[in-house]
Amino acid sequence: MVRRLADERARILRFVRFGAVGASGILVNEAALAVMVGGLGLHYVVGSLLATQCSTLWNFALIETWAFKHSSHRNRRWQRYAMLMVVNNVANVVTLPILVLCTSVFGINYLISNIFTLLIVVVGRFALADWIWAPVSGSALAAGRNSSAQ
Repeated sequence: MVRRLADERARILRFVRFGAVGASGILVNEAALAVMVGGLGLHYVVGSLLATQCSTLWNFALIETWAFKHSSHRNRRWQRYAMLMVVNNVANVVTLPILVLCTSVFGINYLISNIFTLLIVVVGRFALADWIWAPVSGSALAAGRNSSAQ
C-alpha cells in the first residue's frame, strides 16, 4: 500500500513537471510562430510546423533533464527524441485542420488558434510521454546489474 501511494505520488509529480514543461513549450511555440509569421513573413501553417520543431527540441531538453529524470530508461536518448518528434508531428496532422478552420474560416488570430490546438493534445502527449520515457523494468534493471557484476 505504501509503495502504491509512493508510485502515485511520483506519477502526479511527473505530471506536474510535464505540465510545467508543456506550458513553457507553449510559450516557445508561440514565440517561434510569431517570429516565423510576423518576422519572416511565412504562412501561418508553415510557421506552425516549424514552431513545432522548435518547441519539441525545447520540451525534449527539459523533459530529459527535469520532468522524467530517471536513472535509466528503456529507450535510448536518440530514440526518445525521435519518438517525441513523431508524436508531435502526428499531433500536427490532427490539429492543423483545426488551426486552419479557426484562423481562415472563423477569423481567429493564428496565435490564439495555435494555443487552442496545442491545448487539445496535452493529455494525449502526457500519456505517450510515459511510454517514451519509460523506465527500465525492475527485472531488466536487475538483469543488467547481474550481467555487469559478472
